[in-house]
Amino acid sequence: MPFLLIELFNARRTLGRVGPAIVSPFVIVLGFLTYLLTNLLVLGAPLAFITVQREHWSHSLSAPWTGFANAIRGLSWRVPWEKLTVGGGEIAGGITAYATAALSWLRLRPADAVYATALTVMVTFLPFWLSIPRYLLSMYPLFLLAGRIRRAWLYLPMVGLSFVALAVFSLAFGRGYWAF
Repeated sequence: MPFLLIELFNARRTLGRVGPAIVSPFVIVLGFLTYLLTNLLVLGAPLAFITVQREHWSHSLSAPWTGFANAIRGLSWRVPWEKLTVGGGEIAGGITAYATAALSWLRLRPADAVYATALTVMVTFLPFWLSIPRYLLSMYPLFLLAGRIRRAWLYLPMVGLSFVALAVFSLAFGRGYWAF
């Protein structure tokens, strides 16, 4: 919502009227309220998802270095595949999220930077980092920044690594392993 409000503020001259400007935030709020109502009707509490996240996935508000430290500690005791995914993948994903947020403030529009920062906070201010690489798929500023890379020596290895990772994780997922 914050990045949308910034975008609407910046586009106020283009929009002209107030009506079109309030439709988008209204639809977002309406969607969230519908979700809360669904939780109330099905689970008996509008915020039931918070309890489920806390009890089953160890998600609660925490300093980002706590999740980072736990991911590093997990490298010492996990089986090899989980060292790559639950440990290393989460560490790389967290670093990528923070780098994207920082670079977004330097190279992209303010609304994009706010979005990248908000998403980074949501996925890293947890005591147990889980699925950060998957959450990065919704961080569109990451793709905007990647699309601006013009140097072949940087771009080609990045594409090659992405292709290899796609193949490895697709095969692993097909065999029943955790793949974000």
